[in-house]
Amino acid sequence: MVVVQACGGQAFTVAESGKGPDDASTDGPADATQDRAYDAAPDSGPSEASSVADAADSGGGSDGPVQVKDSAPPPTDAEWVPDVLEPPPARCSSGFACVPPVPSGWSGPMELFAGAAPAPTDCGTNFEGPVYVGGSDAIGDPAACGCSCGAPDNVLCSPIETSFFGGFMCAAAPPCAQRTLTPGVCTRVDVTTECASMTASITMPATTASGGSCTAAPTKMVPPPSWGTEARACLSALGGAASNCASGGVCAPLPAPPFAEVCIALAGVAACPATGFTVRHTFYDAFDDTRDCTACSCGDVTGASCSAALSVFPTAGAVAACLKGADVYMAPSSCSPVQQPGDFRLDITMPDVGSCAATPVMPTGAVAPSEAATFCCLP
Repeated sequence: MVVVQACGGQAFTVAESGKGPDDASTDGPADATQDRAYDAAPDSGPSEASSVADAADSGGGSDGPVQVKDSAPPPTDAEWVPDVLEPPPARCSSGFACVPPVPSGWSGPMELFAGAAPAPTDCGTNFEGPVYVGGSDAIGDPAACGCSCGAPDNVLCSPIETSFFGGFMCAAAPPCAQRTLTPGVCTRVDVTTECASMTASITMPATTASGGSCTAAPTKMVPPPSWGTEARACLSALGGAASNCASGGVCAPLPAPPFAEVCIALAGVAACPATGFTVRHTFYDAFDDTRDCTACSCGDVTGASCSAALSVFPTAGAVAACLKGADVYMAPSSCSPVQQPGDFRLDITMPDVGSCAATPVMPTGAVAPSEAATFCCLP
């Protein structure tokens, strides 16, 4: 029977798959094989730091029960620690290798994948996770920006002041009477007294459109960012197990493709140890995404137009009725004889409400990596 004491420490957290890594300096991945085993002890006997496998039966044979020495707990200040520590093999061989000790504060040993998508989602045997999901070489295409303007609102037509002249000619002198009519309202007009004539002529200016505004309608589509190089790391479930490794060494499972390197990791940017885990990579697990669009706005209303028609009806009764038999005068009118007195109705319409030009919009910002992690791997 194998007796194992589980080590304490914080539970590892599997990295969120929605996070991606960023710019990583990759100094060239190298396959972690047993050829890189660190100070592997000979199979003939245990070392001082080994987990001792002793024959327990009376014959001293190797097939008897084995008691495995407790593994050293991982550093409590490490970013990633195993969920459950598994017992190391009695001899660190056949799919395992002795590697340098993990410095205090670092996590590992780990198996590391760094390459083009798709990255692996499952870990190798005797590894947990992935505990790290990230990458380098952040990719973020510019935002697709658009801007349009709705139909103009609140465009106004100018009022019309009708000028009256006595007789059938519009003299150069000032008019004898003037009226500003409320559009759509039937109004009795009698200027015979003011103009001292039973006949009159009128002039009318054109009505013009002014004012108004358009509502801007911006559009923006920001494509999701991605990594040029994706990174995945899984944590050895053996923790700091020594097995039969030389003093200071730990036994680690060897990675299987597509994982290729044996590494240690530290959150943030750091230098690698001077010996052992010396090949440095920097990966990121978040994006600083500032991609946006410049403001969308609309220019002034252009192209709007107004038209006016003055209908003059014979008077019928004491109250203005605008019943029938109208003479219609279109604005502008330079000089036209008009019935006096008469019932007047001014109708103003807007055949064209115009439009607004949208301002050009441009993409802004970029994607940059954030939340770095340093991986130091065996050469």
